[in-house]
Amino acid sequence: MSGKQILLIEDDENVIKSVVYSLEKAGYIVESTVSGRLGLETALKSHPDLIIADLLLPDMFGADMLAQLRQDDWGKNAKVIVLTNLDEAQIKAKLASLNIEQYLVKVENTLSQIQEVVDQTLK
Repeated sequence: MSGKQILLIEDDENVIKSVVYSLEKAGYIVESTVSGRLGLETALKSHPDLIIADLLLPDMFGADMLAQLRQDDWGKNAKVIVLTNLDEAQIKAKLASLNIEQYLVKVENTLSQIQEVVDQTLK
């Protein structure tokens, strides 16, 4: 498992620190960005093994960023986990068409549960 690259697209500093710490401790290489545009740019350049993205980002809605990612040859098959506090059926439905691996609500998942989902996704 170790050595897999993960891109975390998240603007909450506390979430960044805790998720990065937890995943790096598990052996992953984690890079983080705080905006959708920068996250999209970084993903398309570095081709991480997994993208973990929030939906509420300062410059664009995460689902719009993911829709743009899916338009790229590499991005259309990139593995994506959404990690957000938005728990709305219509947003989940929109994201289903974007072929994401998992939709996790932050307040409902511990760091170890998030890591478990990451481990399963990258098997």
